[in-house]
Amino acid sequence: GLSGKELRSTRRRMQMIFQDPLSSLDPRQNVESIIAEGIEAHGLASGRDGARKRIVELLDAVGLPSSALRRYPHEFSGGQRQRIGIARALAVEPDLVVADEPVSALDVSVQAQVVTLLEELQRQLGLTFLVIAHDLAVVRHISETVGVMYLGALVEEAGSDELYAQPLHPYTRALMSAVPVPDPEVEDRRERILLTGDLPSPANPPTGCRFHTRCPWRQPTRCDTERPEMRELMAGHKVACHWAEDISDLKLHPKSADEVAAEQGVYVASTGGLDAGQLLDSGRDQAATNF
Repeated sequence: GLSGKELRSTRRRMQMIFQDPLSSLDPRQNVESIIAEGIEAHGLASGRDGARKRIVELLDAVGLPSSALRRYPHEFSGGQRQRIGIARALAVEPDLVVADEPVSALDVSVQAQVVTLLEELQRQLGLTFLVIAHDLAVVRHISETVGVMYLGALVEEAGSDELYAQPLHPYTRALMSAVPVPDPEVEDRRERILLTGDLPSPANPPTGCRFHTRCPWRQPTRCDTERPEMRELMAGHKVACHWAEDISDLKLHPKSADEVAAEQGVYVASTGGLDAGQLLDSGRDQAATNF
């Protein structure tokens, strides 16, 4: 592993923007001290005046006035605190910035401002952002390439427009089907994929395909026993699913949430599911009842 000077140089190239701007900022330090810490640690400014000039430039880049220098984190709004976090990440001139849910802790009215700011900074500074997010609208707006993960494993990767237009993995298709459409006629006609069952533990994932316990397209062969590899089905579009081609060509059709539950031996009584007797008759020894 890296150590000493090599490790410090690598740290400078990679910085992070945290999900909760308040807890990620030291309440005992003012804004100048927070941002100056990285600049001084890496020797990026000549003297105190040089560091202050650099900090003022960073504050201006993220839309904050120079008067913010002497103020403390609790004196700012959530959106302003996130801007301070962004300025701190940019202070050491990184190549890669990891943004962990950068807008999820902010009001909806502020989220668009922060996303727009990140895009502007990316264009101006030539940055690479790795954005971790659950908000599909934010992901589509800010990303050029999207990777979809399930239980800590990558299941699909493609360009943003292509992924949203033609998702290939069953989990991605289920995610996209959950996004509401503002047109009521389209909303009534479009495919809805409902998942059933509890999310397995990432520490002890299922054998075979990690998604097979909840997958509406699960097949009796391969899914339970064979871990699918990431394959490139189209140019730049990779997916980890044994049956992606058949699903895309409509040779396989999704089962209902009740049918998937029945395969797993779960009786979904609260949603008017299958009769428990049907499960026993189909070879199940037990039916777990959820009320």
